[in-house]
Amino acid sequence: MTTDNKVIKRAKEYVNQLLVPLEQHYYHQYSHALEVMDRAVYLAQEEGLNDSDIEVLALAGLFHDT
Repeated sequence: MTTDNKVIKRAKEYVNQLLVPLEQHYYHQYSHALEVMDRAVYLAQEEGLNDSDIEVLALAGLFHDT
């Protein structure tokens, strides 16, 4: 599963718009959301989850601070 599919790309754009006003907060930044998403995807792949489940986890990681 790649985090560059259409759904993930659109979610990244939307989350970025939501988090831009919060850039002064360390853990409510777009870069933090990307880090959480990347780590969740890595762990899910290591555990052998299927692509559909990994996509859900990627979205959860992106939206966790919104």
